[in-house]
Amino acid sequence: NNLSYAIPTEIGSLSVLRKIYLQDNKLLGLLPSQIGSLSSLESIYLSQNYIFDNIPNTLWQNGRLSNLEEVDLSHNLFTGTLANDFARSWNRLEKLNLGGRNFLKGGISSIIWPSTLKELDMSSNFFTGTIPARIAALSKLEVLDLSSNELTGGFPSTVYNLDNLRILDLGGSEFQGSISSFLGSLSRLQALTGSLPTEIGTSAWVCFRHFL
Repeated sequence: NNLSYAIPTEIGSLSVLRKIYLQDNKLLGLLPSQIGSLSSLESIYLSQNYIFDNIPNTLWQNGRLSNLEEVDLSHNLFTGTLANDFARSWNRLEKLNLGGRNFLKGGISSIIWPSTLKELDMSSNFFTGTIPARIAALSKLEVLDLSSNELTGGFPSTVYNLDNLRILDLGGSEFQGSISSFLGSLSRLQALTGSLPTEIGTSAWVCFRHFL
């Protein structure tokens, strides 16, 4: 597609809209705050565009997007920080992708994630601080990509609770030390990018790369 206009604010009047698929275009401007009123919305795919500025807080503050299952805002030009409760009301959310060339920053250690998450991609931003231990409570998580940020410290040992984790990418951040041998308990892990652990168990395919 080659759409190159701003998303009109009138989108907020489409009260029964369930899915937005506008990825791989040249959309410009802001993400309309009126999207936050679309209570039937289940999927938002806006990756590979030129949408900029902050992600509007109306997407989570009024609690009307409680049916959201998939949000992909990757490869845009979003800036600003994420509120600790920005995804809390999305209690059906299974996929969240904010990666790519966005310019999001700030800490993520206090963010309250919905327990339904299966895929979480925060890669290639400017997030700082440590990886939150509460990520270990996401028992359904299958994909976790925190690569290419400015995160520091170690990875919380409670990660062994992520029994369903298949893909883990921690490359390109400023972690200290190595991913410890508890990764051997992740029997479903198929792809790993990061510092070489000493024990892997019986994973089918593991790709190692030292942190940049």
